Amino acid sequence: MACVAQTSGGEGAEGASRGPSQGLESGRRCSASPEAAVLSFEGEGCPVSVELEAGGEGEGARLNLQGLEAEVLDLGAGTAPPACGETLARCELEGWTTDLGPVLLLRERGHESEMPVQVYVAWLVDGVLVHAPTWHGIPSVADHTRIGPAYALAPHDCGDGAIHLLPAPRLPEARGEAVPGSLAALAGVWSVSEGEAQPPEAGSERAADSCAALIDALP
Repeated sequence: MACVAQTSGGEGAEGASRGPSQGLESGRRCSASPEAAVLSFEGEGCPVSVELEAGGEGEGARLNLQGLEAEVLDLGAGTAPPACGETLARCELEGWTTDLGPVLLLRERGHESEMPVQVYVAWLVDGVLVHAPTWHGIPSVADHTRIGPAYALAPHDCGDGAIHLLPAPRLPEARGEAVPGSLAALAGVWSVSEGEAQPPEAGSERAADSCAALIDALP
């Protein structure tokens, strides 16, 4: 898995390569990253780019994912969380290539500190990019700063071809706490309705350590 973090702001990915490049495989030619790209990260052969289209007032930006092969592949598209703003200016974006397709994390910036106030995970379902909030419940506090909950939903591969969002520890204090019932109720495979991710009707009882985590660490 590979990740390249960029700060979004509607200006394109800082430092992103715009010219044709070599893929990870020797001699493989890749296409240039689009001018509207806000993120580019390693793919299976050539990079994956995330292109931004500004949303309307009160709407989330539209994100288009492309595989930058010699002939560009349209991987899918969808809207970002409205909380990120019309041009994604209020969120920072990260991307991973996984066995189940690209996975994005969007960190919503807070006003009080550099700590985000919410982290969203986004993934493709039949070419539609959907997202879900990963932080739920009462946040922990350190040095008078809210640092998010001890547990969060994290994307996992449980061997059935679907992405499972399962509670996983993100703070040391999680070792002494049980997973909150409200978070456990959201665990499992989220469905898609009218282009939006919906939580399962009943929470999955799968433990996160029984599946493979798709990202290295939770923010």
